[in-house]
Amino acid sequence: MDKLTRWAMRDLAGAEEVAAYVRRMAARSPRFERDLTTVLIRLAVRQAEADRRHDALATLAEAAEICRRRAAAEPARFGPNLAEALHRQSLLHAEVEQREHALLAAEQAVALYQRLLPRNPGWFEPLYANALGQLGFCLSDCDRLEEAVPVVEHAVRIERRLAVDSPDERLPDLARWLHNLGSFLMKAERFEEGLHVTEEAVRIRERLVEDAPGQHETALADSRHNRELGLAAWTRQVGEQAAPDDVVLGPYPLCDTCKQFSGGLVAVRHRQIHVRAHGKEACVDQGLAEIVTGLWAVCATRSCCEDEGGRAYVVPVPGQAPAAEEFLAGLGLRVENEGGVLYFRLPGR
Repeated sequence: MDKLTRWAMRDLAGAEEVAAYVRRMAARSPRFERDLTTVLIRLAVRQAEADRRHDALATLAEAAEICRRRAAAEPARFGPNLAEALHRQSLLHAEVEQREHALLAAEQAVALYQRLLPRNPGWFEPLYANALGQLGFCLSDCDRLEEAVPVVEHAVRIERRLAVDSPDERLPDLARWLHNLGSFLMKAERFEEGLHVTEEAVRIRERLVEDAPGQHETALADSRHNRELGLAAWTRQVGEQAAPDDVVLGPYPLCDTCKQFSGGLVAVRHRQIHVRAHGKEACVDQGLAEIVTGLWAVCATRSCCEDEGGRAYVVPVPGQAPAAEEFLAGLGLRVENEGGVLYFRLPGR
C-alpha cells in the first residue's frame, strides 16, 4: 500500500482515484481499513490545498470514524492515524472559523498523542508538540488566553530540546511556537515576557533566512512586526502605571533621557546615538542617524533598526508611510513596505 499512498500524494485527482480503489478493497475485507484511513488523510490534504476545505473535513471525518471504531481493539494500528486526522480537522476547523470544533479536535489530538508517546517518543514527540501548539492557538482563539499560554510554553520546551539534535528540522517549528507564545503573552498584557519571547523568535527566523533565503522572510517580517506592536503597546501601558522591569534586547544602552520613555527597554542590539532634529529627538541606531534626522522633516517614526538580517528598517507612525517612502526613495534607496515597516538596504551593506 506504500506505493498507493505515494500515488495518492501526487495530486488531487490521483488521491481521489486511489481513495475510491481502497474503499472498494476495504468493503471486501476489514484488513484494508487502516490503509483506507491513511489514503483518506492524504486525500484531505490535497482537497485542502485545492481550497476544498469542507470536502477535506468530510474526508477526515470518514477517516476518524473508521479509526475510532477500530482503535479500541487495535490502538497501535489505528491510534496514530486517528490522532493525525483529529489534528488536521482542528487546523481546518480553525481556518473556516469553527472555533469550538477546532478546539474539541485539538484537545482530542493532544490526549491521543500523549498516550502514544511512550510507544515511540522519537516519532511521536514532534507530533505531540505540534498538537500542543495547535491546542494553544485554539484556546487563544476562544478567548482562553490564561490556558493557552502554559500549553504553548510546553510545546516550546519540547521543540527547544528537539532543536538541539535536529536544528535544521525543528528550528522553524520552535520559532513558530515562540512567535505565537509572544503574541499570546502580549495579548494578555504581559509585555515584558512577550517581548523577550518574540525577540527569540526574530533571532531564530533571521538565522533561518540567512541559511535558506526565500523561505522564511514572511515569517520573519511577522515576528518583527509583533515586536514593534508589543513595544508600542508597552510604551502606552507604562504611561498609565509603574514601569516594568528593565528589558535588555542587546548590549548597547539607550541614553538616560530615552530610558524614561522607552516602556522599560534599556538596551538594544546596535550602538546608539541621541539625535535632535525638526522638533523631535530620540536614541537611534548609529548607522541610521543621518537618515532618520532627515526623515523627521517629513514624518514621525516609532522605531528603526540599522540591520535586521542584512536590511535596515524604519517604522513611521500610522498614515505617514507614503511620505517616508518618498523621502527614502529620494535618497536612492529601494524600499519594501511590509505591514507598515519600511525595509531597505544601506549603501555598502
